[in-house]
Amino acid sequence: MSLCSNCVLKLIDKLAPNDIYLLHKLQEKITAQLGESRSELYSELKDVMSMFQLQQAIMRMELLGFIGTRKYGKTMHYYITDSGLLVLDILSKK
Repeated sequence: MSLCSNCVLKLIDKLAPNDIYLLHKLQEKITAQLGESRSELYSELKDVMSMFQLQQAIMRMELLGFIGTRKYGKTMHYYITDSGLLVLDILSKK
C-alpha cells in the first residue's frame, strides 16, 4: 500500500533527521532481495546515530510505509518502498 502524494507531503515536515538518513541509505535497495540487515545499516550509520536511534527510525519508517521488511532466515532485511522513494524525490526538490 502506497500513500498519496498529499499524505507524504504532510508527513515530510515531521520526519527526524535520522529518518532521512535511513531513507538515503536504503535509496538503492528497492526490493527485499537487495535489502540490508539492521547490523549492515548500523555499521554505515553509526557515525550519525546510535543503535537505539536506528531502531526508532526503522520502526517509524516501517509504520509509515516508507520502508518494507522481509525475513531471510533469522535476519530481517529492510528496503525502501515507493512511498519512501517519493519522500526522497520531494526532499531533493526542496
